[in-house]
Amino acid sequence: MSWINSSILASRSFISNGVSPIVVSFDTIEAALGQGQCDSCDDNDVNLSIELNLMTPPAVSYIRLIACLRSLSVTQSGSEVHGLVTGLLAAGSKMKATLVLDTLAAWLETSIEGAGQAVLLQLYEEIVASLQGAELSFEPLLPDDDDPVAERTLALGQWCSGFLAGFGLAGRFGDADLGEDLRELLSDLGKIAALDDEIPDDEDNETDLVEIVEYVRMSAMLIFTECVARAVH
Repeated sequence: MSWINSSILASRSFISNGVSPIVVSFDTIEAALGQGQCDSCDDNDVNLSIELNLMTPPAVSYIRLIACLRSLSVTQSGSEVHGLVTGLLAAGSKMKATLVLDTLAAWLETSIEGAGQAVLLQLYEEIVASLQGAELSFEPLLPDDDDPVAERTLALGQWCSGFLAGFGLAGRFGDADLGEDLRELLSDLGKIAALDDEIPDDEDNETDLVEIVEYVRMSAMLIFTECVARAVH
């Protein structure tokens, strides 16, 4: 537990106590999710639904995103890129997909086209849906749980670094525009981004990492919920 700053642990208590405001705030967000089921669907409707489901690409996994970035000759990690797109959106910028991809291309210093563009566009859409959804299903994109604790901790730090970069690139808020609670959350993400200790694989560190990932997950959603409701800077 020594590698987790005590202020992060204290802030986790704030997050736990703040779950209710998150749920209330989501009532003010326009969810881009379909509502309800059709009770009178015939067989053709069912067949069409099956065909559409078969055409839907699988969710963008960590491995798939890394392959996409390598095809674009990008050295940044999948977690960092996922964090950057999340940070842009969490700042409440309401960027359209094309602008997010242009911002990402400039940050990565590469052109985004072809199959890589399709994957990153899908990534953007998945992040939007998970941040807006009432199910609170958003998750930072990290290596598999079977990978070493040290590798996942490094990726989590990279995700937080990307998130902070994206939040800043959105250009909506200065420190003075944010409340104390949000400034503390962003500060904690910065501390996690700076973690560079070699973390051994053991049960205690595994438990710590799971708790910190959950803290980061809830922090991102809370920041999004608070910022998206604010007037554009």
